[in-house]
Formats: sequence, structure tokens, C-alpha cells
Amino acid sequence: MDFELFTRLYSEAKQYDDIDLFTSERGWQDWMDNFSTQEVIFILNKIYEYSQESLQDIRIKLNYSRVALSRAYYIPLRTLENWDRKQNMPDYVEVLIKYTFFIKEITKNEAITE
Repeated sequence: MDFELFTRLYSEAKQYDDIDLFTSERGWQDWMDNFSTQEVIFILNKIYEYSQESLQDIRIKLNYSRVALSRAYYIPLRTLENWDRKQNMPDYVEVLIKYTFFIKEITKNEAITE
């Protein structure tokens, strides 16, 4: 899944309060032809989850420490601390990082380690 498709689905997911409504209203789309029905459901559920949770919540759930994230993405530790306190994180940065987490999860790549 490319970044453009992810950001479109991510933006759409942010507008929904209910995961079932989000997934059911997608209808069948061309990109879905490359995946099984179960994979499509997993992908849509994961995108919805990422759209509703903070970067900090996702980072913790995936067992990424601030230090590991700082090293992997060359982001100053102090910046990550500020973001965890909901200060000054640009939307585009949040989406880019969440996209990389998403790709790692759906491709089963190894987690970021310290």
C-alpha cells in the first residue's frame, strides 16, 4: 500500500467514530483486488486504529521506546517528549511515522529496537 492511499484512508477514518461504520462504508475499491477479504478487513481496521490513537499510544502498544524511536527516525528525544505531551507535532510528521509503523505491521518487519 502506498503512502497516498494510506493518507486518503487515514483521513477518511479520522471522520468516523465507529470502526464498523468506517469499514462497511468503504465498498469494494480497486486497491482491494490485491488482498484477501481478511487482509482488507485487517488493513482497514489497522488504519482506523492508527487514525484514532495518538502516536504515543501506538508507540507504547508496539513496544517502541522513545529512545528507539528517536534513534530510528533521527528525532531529538526532547521533541518526542514534547509530542507525547501533545505539543507541536505537525500533522504530516504524525501521518508519516504512523505510515511506517503500519507498513512494518502489515509486512511483519522486525520492531525498532534500541
